[in-house]
Amino acid sequence: MIAVFFGGRSCEHDISIITGLQALSACPRRAEPVYIDPDGVWWTGSGFDSVNAVKNKRFKGKRVHVRAGEPYLYCKNKRLFKIDAALLCNHGMLGEDGSLQGLFAMSGIPYTGSGVLASAVGMNKLASKWAFERAGLSVLPYIALTRAEYEKDVTPALKRVKDVLGMPVIVKPCNLGSSIGISVAKTQTEFFTALRVAFEWDEVVIVEKALEGFTEVNCAVLGDASCLGFTAPQKREKREVSAIEQSASGKATVKKKTSAKTKKVADSETDANKDNIKDGESSGVIDEAKTFQIDAKCPQPQELGEAALSAIREAKLTVSETEQPVGWEQFLKFNDKYSGDVKSTRHKIPAEVGDEINEKIKDMAKLAFVAIGCSGVARVDFLVKDGTVYVNEINTIPGSLASPLFSGSLDFPRLIDRLIELAQARQKRDNALKRTYTPVEPIIGSK
Repeated sequence: MIAVFFGGRSCEHDISIITGLQALSACPRRAEPVYIDPDGVWWTGSGFDSVNAVKNKRFKGKRVHVRAGEPYLYCKNKRLFKIDAALLCNHGMLGEDGSLQGLFAMSGIPYTGSGVLASAVGMNKLASKWAFERAGLSVLPYIALTRAEYEKDVTPALKRVKDVLGMPVIVKPCNLGSSIGISVAKTQTEFFTALRVAFEWDEVVIVEKALEGFTEVNCAVLGDASCLGFTAPQKREKREVSAIEQSASGKATVKKKTSAKTKKVADSETDANKDNIKDGESSGVIDEAKTFQIDAKCPQPQELGEAALSAIREAKLTVSETEQPVGWEQFLKFNDKYSGDVKSTRHKIPAEVGDEINEKIKDMAKLAFVAIGCSGVARVDFLVKDGTVYVNEINTIPGSLASPLFSGSLDFPRLIDRLIELAQARQKRDNALKRTYTPVEPIIGSK
């Protein structure tokens, strides 16, 4: 039995319902719905036949759950059925970010889409930018701001924005999708307002240089690169290693080279310790109240290197046609993406950016997929301006599972079938790995 999961404790809950009902209808195998309501309660049953029916709980359902170490769906203490695969249609936090994936991994349930790590990296805009940069993909200039910095004094943040990016900028929560919490700021007042809105949704905010007169292009990739993530490094522009990056890598006490202008020393250090710090070095001591500087200048566009192309070929990926959303300004807002009056005519397939750029986007989409280590289907969003292509973000559980982008080559039932096949193949590989170790000399119980 295939369990189709949708909903969830996420601001993208309603969009997930749409994707889930579409997938439930198109699934070529026996399938049952598992709806996660906004409070995180799981439901299954009958009557899941419309968005309104689900949102208003006009269905005949019972509360269900899974248990660690068991691939079954339970109602109270009764097994309902074995989950042969979980078809994930959950968008946003606690569904697309690795949380749900980790639960299924502990239960031994095959699940569609990317694994725990790739899901977490794909949801986090900062971590995904690091992966894209490492793979040699171009991203827009950006900085990241923490809530600690924002609440202490936002003035240095404004100065950094002016120095590194200049106005206008686009302000985004680090872990969110569907354009929620995103604002464009052209003035200082708008910037402060945009920060306030973004910090309502996340602890870390990304501020990017806002392009003007660009074209947004989307492209989806299908396959399994879970064993290839981070294997195709390219040359990239050097930039300052931030304290938050050191913290993430577990090297917070390692000295690093930095400019005297951006050198920061924790308040807790004594004057004597400060005297021992040489010019051009930082103590590496992290203080939450200090600015975590994460500034990146956009690398120059470059051709994909042989290592990258080799990784793409090895992954045997299927790439969709390109798509160009039209009829919007600055960036696609939530209603632009999902409201009922958005017609198919507002999406041009293929994108009208020229054959050469379209082919480059397809190659870059596959490389982004490999760089994150994705599996299943993912949609990569790009910005194109004056012939330069920038990776904007990756969606590891895209709306409608990106089926419209494959409409010319792969119908929705076959796409779902392929996702299930990939999920079960990954679980089979995972089951073949050793999980226990017996030493030659017993450690526990030995005399």
